[in-house]
Amino acid sequence: MPAGARVKSKHGGLERGRGIVLVVILLVFGSVFLGTGISDVQHARQISRSGVPATATVVQDQGWGRFAVLVSYTTAAGQHLQGTLDTPSEADSYPVGSQLRVVYDPVSPSVVTLPGSGSTDGWIHTWVGAFILLLLAAAAVWGWRRARLQKIRQEPPS
Repeated sequence: MPAGARVKSKHGGLERGRGIVLVVILLVFGSVFLGTGISDVQHARQISRSGVPATATVVQDQGWGRFAVLVSYTTAAGQHLQGTLDTPSEADSYPVGSQLRVVYDPVSPSVVTLPGSGSTDGWIHTWVGAFILLLLAAAAVWGWRRARLQKIRQEPPS
């Protein structure tokens, strides 16, 4: 055997172990993204249905993300709060000082959203998680078919 040549293991050895670790990591990340996204979307819907309406003023339209602004509002109990509001369009389309109709979570008044909106981040996380899991499923099917074809090629004809 030439110097530096690697011996190929019967069962894949180190490469297979790395592949399994990668699959497990992707499976965990995909599941976490999917679960977090679904939870965020459900929470946003719950707030938009049972939240308390308020008028909010945009305090800052930069530094909170491309689709988020910082708003200030007063709760029904007279509490003055600030919260990050996910917006359906670019944050700079909500200039500082503009007023918006919002709803806040009565259990956690610092959580605020636009009436009737879902969580933008929640949907993104949901789709990313679903995409990762779909890629894993496609890779598993591809690997299974590849192994099956190799096995068929190695069997002697009857």
